[in-house]
Amino acid sequence: MAEKKYTAKQFRAAVEAYFDSITRTTPLIVAEPDLVPGAAPGEFKPRKEIFGRAALKYVQPKTKNGQTAQTEEYIIQPTLSGLCLCLGISRQTWARYAKEKGYRDAVQQARLRIETYLQDLLMQKNSSAGAKFSLEHNFGWGGAAGPDGAQEAQEQAEELSLAEKLELLRGMGLTMPNEKGDKK
Repeated sequence: MAEKKYTAKQFRAAVEAYFDSITRTTPLIVAEPDLVPGAAPGEFKPRKEIFGRAALKYVQPKTKNGQTAQTEEYIIQPTLSGLCLCLGISRQTWARYAKEKGYRDAVQQARLRIETYLQDLLMQKNSSAGAKFSLEHNFGWGGAAGPDGAQEAQEQAEELSLAEKLELLRGMGLTMPNEKGDKK
């Protein structure tokens, strides 16, 4: 297979086209209690539906700057292999682009988008094992990571609160020493 050749500008556009082709943006819709005024001024209580349960209403929240909140979701899971296939290049060419000045930013941005997707999967119970494997072996998150991966993981870990770190570890199926099931 003959590989495609890109200028730096064409490469950036092709990488963006890949992500555009596998994502969609939709308005964020959340369910919240449908409240009605209570007996006292300033008091509210949930409206009841016909079966006696609290009724919900669906709303589109606004961001701090007043715009309707939106969410971006992947129609097809982003992968480095899929990106290379779409671009018509090999993983070796991808690695070469990662070292070249005009291409480096686009490569880093694409890797960051895929890494973010995998991090999101870590928070989902049924998807965490594969995401953990990919983060360890492709993004330097594991103990086998080189010094660059270890430094990056350290910086990312410093950004998380203790509760977030514990939740991340629990999501990977790990338990803390005081959580071994001893119920006292």
